[in-house]
Amino acid sequence: MKKFEDFNLKDTTMAFIEKNHFKQPTPIQEQVIPSALRSKDVIGLSSTGSG
Repeated sequence: MKKFEDFNLKDTTMAFIEKNHFKQPTPIQEQVIPSALRSKDVIGLSSTGSG
């Protein structure tokens, strides 16, 4: 499983993640964050509450 640090997110985003004690991305976040960071449109399907 990846860590949020692996995505090269903006400092402000990482500060929010750390402040809110998020430890690692959920499976759906792992799948969509790379495309979103490349400015691609994303449609995801995941169970409610899973991320």
